This record gives sequence, structure tokens and C-alpha cells, in this order.
Amino acid sequence: MWMIRWFLLVIVIIGIAVFIGLNGTDQQEVKLNYLFGEKVMTPLTLMFFSFVAGFLIWFVISLFNFLKMRSELSARDKVIKNLKEELNDYRNESLALEDADKTVVMKKESTAPSSQPPLSGDA
Repeated sequence: MWMIRWFLLVIVIIGIAVFIGLNGTDQQEVKLNYLFGEKVMTPLTLMFFSFVAGFLIWFVISLFNFLKMRSELSARDKVIKNLKEELNDYRNESLALEDADKTVVMKKESTAPSSQPPLSGDA
């Protein structure tokens, strides 16, 4: 949502710049020399293209950062889900062990008296 808001703001700024550029009476020219040739532009046109280039670079970097954060968040959600499942398993395991201990105790109590001879000195 925040990207859409910024995108619309940039569209408005670009619209204002185009309006100013079409109505400007400044006819000075700037000569640009670059690797592939040279170009002559008005200062307002040069500022406009610089702004658009900066916006596009910002937008691409922000998009990659957004996708990176989203993937990190989903990875952490998976870890949290696995930890919750593990915790739940540990809770159920302790209950199962308590039930097993009670079963063992009950079996020991219900056994018949042992047929072992008494220890020497007891008789």
C-alpha cells in the first residue's frame, strides 16, 4: 500500500513538472556529453529526466527490499510454526510418560505376593 501511495505522489510531481516545462519560457540549452554521443536539452527537461531516473532506481531498490523482508517474514513464520508443533509434541509426550508411569505403578501393586524366600534373619 505504501508503494502505491509513493507511486501516485511521484506521478503528481511528474505532472507538475511537465506542466511547468510546457509553460516555461526559459530557452537556454545544456549540452550533455556522454559515452554514446551528445545531447542538447533545456535545464527543466534535464531535471525531469534526472528525477524520473532517480525515482525508477529508488522504486526497484525498494521493491527488492520489500520482497526480501517478505521472504524473511515467511521463513520466520515457518520456524515459529515448527517450534509451536515441537512444543505441543513435548507437552503431549510428558502426559504420555505420566500415564505410562501410572500404568507401571498399578501393575506393581496388583501383582501377587512374591514367592521368594525370606531373607536370612527375617524368619
